[in-house]
Amino acid sequence: MFSKIKHAVVGLDLGKSDKPMLKFLGFFGTKFPIENVSYVHVVPSFELYSGEKMEDFILLSKDIVQKMDKMVKEHVAPRLSPKDEFIVTEGNPLDELVTVVEKNEADLVVTGKSTSDTSHGILLKNLVRKTECNALIVPDKTTAQLTHILVPFDFSQNSIKSLKTALELRSTMGEEIKITVLNVYELPSIQTYRIGKTEEQLKQFLLEDRKGAFQNFLQTYFTEEERKGLNIEIAELKRFSVADAIMKYARKHKVDFIVQGAKGHSKVGLLLLGSVTESVLNQTEKVPVLVVR
Repeated sequence: MFSKIKHAVVGLDLGKSDKPMLKFLGFFGTKFPIENVSYVHVVPSFELYSGEKMEDFILLSKDIVQKMDKMVKEHVAPRLSPKDEFIVTEGNPLDELVTVVEKNEADLVVTGKSTSDTSHGILLKNLVRKTECNALIVPDKTTAQLTHILVPFDFSQNSIKSLKTALELRSTMGEEIKITVLNVYELPSIQTYRIGKTEEQLKQFLLEDRKGAFQNFLQTYFTEEERKGLNIEIAELKRFSVADAIMKYARKHKVDFIVQGAKGHSKVGLLLLGSVTESVLNQTEKVPVLVVR
C-alpha cells in the first residue's frame, strides 16, 4: 500500500502555504522513506509571455529554482537528496502538475493549502480527481507532528485501503501513534421502532449493534495484530454533513493527520467519500489529509 514512496511530486506556489507544507514534508520524510522528489513551480502563461523572449523565461526559471532550493534546504533538509530535482514550467498549474506526476509515475503528490484563499480549494479538488496516485494536502496552519491519525471508515474497499495505509505509517514510524477508525452514520427514524423501549434505550441499542457489526467487519479484513490498539468510534449524523462530523471529531480529539479514501460507498454505506473527501479538504485548516488511491 504505502510501505515505500519511490517518487513524490511537490507543488510549490512560492506563497505562504509552502513553508508549513515543506516543514511537514521534512518531518514526514525523516520518519518515512521517500526515494526521489520533484519540486514543481508553474508560472501562469499570462504572467510570462507578453512579447518576451525565451531567454527571459530561462533567466526567470533560474531565479525561481534558487528560491525553491533555498526554501527546501531551510525547511526540508536533511531530506534533500542529490536525486531530487527542481522543475519550473509555465501554463495551467493543475495541468502541469498532473503532467509531472504522470511523467514520473509518482506515487505521491504533495501540495500546501492556503486557508485564506478559497479559490485554492478548486485546484486541490481537481488535483485529487485527476491524479491516480496518493495525495497529501497540508494546510498552512499545520504543525509538524503526527500523534493521532483519523481514518473515516465506510466499509468500502477504499476505506480498508486507507486503514491499511494508516497502520503502515504507524509501523514504519515506530512510534506510539494513536489510530481512530471513525464511522459516521444516520440513525433510522426512532418513530418506526415502538417496541417497548424508550427512545434513548433504542438509540443505545442501535449504536451498540452498529459497533458490533463494525468490530466483526474489521475482524474479517484485519489481523489481530493489526486491530490491536485501534480506537473504534461511531458518530451519529445529525444536523450537519458527514464531513462536518469528521472535522468536528478531529478538532475535539486533537487529530493531527487524516487518512481518507478518494472514493467510498454509495448511500448503502452512508458515507459518500467522493464528495466527503472534497469537503474535508475544503474544511481542514490544521490537519494534513492523505487521500489514498
